[in-house]
Amino acid sequence: PDGMAFGPEGHLWVAFWDGACVRALDRNGEIVHQVDLPVQRPTKIAFAGDGTAYVTSAMVDPAKNGPDGRLLTFGLA
Repeated sequence: PDGMAFGPEGHLWVAFWDGACVRALDRNGEIVHQVDLPVQRPTKIAFAGDGTAYVTSAMVDPAKNGPDGRLLTFGLA
């Protein structure tokens, strides 16, 4: 696990370094939601007031022209 933040529903969201995803955990530590990402190393998740999630990621290989090292967004529905 890497960066964490509480989401709009009170779940703890965790970015999984080398896991290519973010997961939401409930108060009992159970995974209640997972969002797979097109990056290998997500580093931090944050939320806007409208429920939009922002995820930063680390650059794995600067020689590759992929999404690594970019800011990703998704909405919680």
